Amino acid sequence: MILPVAPGGGTDALARLIGQGLFERWGRQVVVESRTGAGTLIASDLVAKSRPDGHTLLMTTSTHSINPAVYKKMPYDTLRDFAPITQAEIETRHESNAAAQVLR
Repeated sequence: MILPVAPGGGTDALARLIGQGLFERWGRQVVVESRTGAGTLIASDLVAKSRPDGHTLLMTTSTHSINPAVYKKMPYDTLRDFAPITQAEIETRHESNAAAQVLR
């Protein structure tokens, strides 16, 4: 499983939990590897160019779907080169009252 984010964050933690669950289901080790940089293009390009045998997964963020609007030229086609499997998380943001007071 390839991640476009650095180890230690929420996406990395979630990927490792999913990897453990897949190991328990499949009986095969799932390696989680971070390939950061270039606004997620490095990880996405690696997965787009991998063999389409189902052994390489990309767990990405919303940046993956935004990139075609940001970059004129990309090394892959976001719609053609990837097949979505599932939505693993929904990100919600809220501010605490204390934080709101500091910002005012």
